[in-house]
Amino acid sequence: MLIPLLLALWAGPTSTTPVHDVPVDRALFTFRVGFWNNLHHFLYVLGRARNNAPDARREAVVNAPKDLEGLAARPEAERTAWDEAVAFYAAGPSKKDAVFDGDLVRQTQRIAAARDAPDLSAADLDPALAATLAKAAPIYRAVWWPRHQRAAAARRDELQALVEKHGDALVKRLTSLYGTTWPADPRTIVGVAWQLPREHPLLVLQSPHDDEQHEHESEQSPV
Repeated sequence: MLIPLLLALWAGPTSTTPVHDVPVDRALFTFRVGFWNNLHHFLYVLGRARNNAPDARREAVVNAPKDLEGLAARPEAERTAWDEAVAFYAAGPSKKDAVFDGDLVRQTQRIAAARDAPDLSAADLDPALAATLAKAAPIYRAVWWPRHQRAAAARRDELQALVEKHGDALVKRLTSLYGTTWPADPRTIVGVAWQLPREHPLLVLQSPHDDEQHEHESEQSPV
């Protein structure tokens, strides 16, 4: 499972820092779980299901609309707002490919970089997308986030353990195949999405420098 995952990661954006062999005590990857990224991916998958997209029969997509526990107890205004958020995704982001559509990938990276920020004001998102996420956020936090967070954290820990166990061997294989050496800075994988099947974890890749840029922008943004 990890070989295809790491191959996909290797093909992602690269850092301009020098490369060398990775010391044994350095983390090859860091997995994180963030509120905004999980909300974004949940709405994306719900939109795919609503559109009956080609992947609508996959485990992650077909099961997501069934996850309704707690929604019926929310006020009608909140249920309507949530349905409008799903409709927005169905009409736009969910029609795009989460891996190969450049604009969606950029928006997703910015959302993932926000982690658990109070809002997305520093994320430089499409205004309509930012407004949709802001409207859906309180509902998602009240209904889904506690159980999604627990599930994503468990998946994160499982992936991290696999990397610690098999990472050195895979890095040697990848660097041999590509005739290069591993980046000086470890890759960072952001946003383990709870609802995706174990064999196809949807992850958002950022370099450490992407994180530093986001943190700098956040410091300059008005509260």
